[in-house]
Amino acid sequence: MTYKAMTLLKLIVLRLVLAVLPSLGMASPIDGTVIISRTATSIDVFFKMPADVIAPLTGTDLTFLTQDDGTVDLRDFRVETAPLGDRVFAPVAFNVGVNAVDAQAIALMLHTDDDDIPFAAPWDALMAVTLCSVSYSNEFPTLADVQSYLGYSMYPVVGTALLNITFPETGRDQIRFEVIEFMDGDRIASHMIILDDGGTLQLGAVYKPVIHPLMLGLLIACVCVCGISIAQQSNRRLTSPLFDD
Repeated sequence: MTYKAMTLLKLIVLRLVLAVLPSLGMASPIDGTVIISRTATSIDVFFKMPADVIAPLTGTDLTFLTQDDGTVDLRDFRVETAPLGDRVFAPVAFNVGVNAVDAQAIALMLHTDDDDIPFAAPWDALMAVTLCSVSYSNEFPTLADVQSYLGYSMYPVVGTALLNITFPETGRDQIRFEVIEFMDGDRIASHMIILDDGGTLQLGAVYKPVIHPLMLGLLIACVCVCGISIAQQSNRRLTSPLFDD
């Protein structure tokens, strides 16, 4: 293969990379994170998102979380907050398999970005929704200044069944969620879901590792390029005057 042909092949591979990344969700920012924690008889769902995303997502008026001037007194969240979580997600429908289920709120919590709360596993999420880390302060942020953490539990259910979470139409834009799924404490999947207005989060129980078709083609192309490069280098060494008798 000539140098020109090799350069063209490398350019094709590069373009494949640029084409594949957006389709895998790697080039798009996320608006929130969803953690699914399953056992044989239960499903827990945890959400993290900017607090001002809740109203467009659920259609719930959040003035009950704020003071008259629109700010939030985070000290109010040191008490039982499960009723707040139930109220926020009242318009949202949960279905496990073909059955509608009553998802009970675990808690709702608001944290400032300065708190830097971990949110990558069910144990992180449980701490985030139940622990009020605010100290006594005269600073009162707005909903636009804080992150919301919400948790919901479904029990008893078939924990390995398909989970559908359907949101109402509110006229909002698309929302991108990173979804991290766990089964019996083990992480089994991580992917991004783009949720349309009035859309449904469809979450299966078990995901087998699958190579994206474009990624598979890209991998094969990369192997071919590497193989051709090695062959050319070997051929150059064999035809070099240094190897002549």
